Amino acid sequence: MSLTRRQMLRSALVGALAVPAGASILAHPRTARAETRDQERERYYDSEYTYCDAKLLAKLWKEDLSETKARIGRKIGWNDLDTLKSELAKARRGKDRNATKVCPYDEAGYSYADMQVLSLLWDQRMSETKARAARKLVWGDKKVLDTFLQRAWKQAPHRRND
Repeated sequence: MSLTRRQMLRSALVGALAVPAGASILAHPRTARAETRDQERERYYDSEYTYCDAKLLAKLWKEDLSETKARIGRKIGWNDLDTLKSELAKARRGKDRNATKVCPYDEAGYSYADMQVLSLLWDQRMSETKARAARKLVWGDKKVLDTFLQRAWKQAPHRRND
């Protein structure tokens, strides 16, 4: 049985439009290949975005944290950084009042001892230091907090051994 020219063209067109396994037909037009959620999350982990940023965006986007990390990675891959920054700014608004609940220091990898030396450096009570550190995390100032912490440990009477 021979195929007509129309059948051959239809077959070629259907084959060209076929979506590879695991790829989404809703993929962003700027991406040439489908990526797995793991690859997208890996891009998030390699980025400047923090755990606190992901938590804030997850709440804004009303999705779980794992999906938010993948979505951040996807936006980075698409070079959609302006949208990501805009969404993060929207997510940060009004969160400094509840900063210690939103981004507590221990979730960001800081220890109680870190907060103690910052309290000495900033000449504040421990509760004030925790709140100040959390506000810095909410507003994306982790690098600033790290700089203060390095200075605090250098000036601390009993330096950390690590």
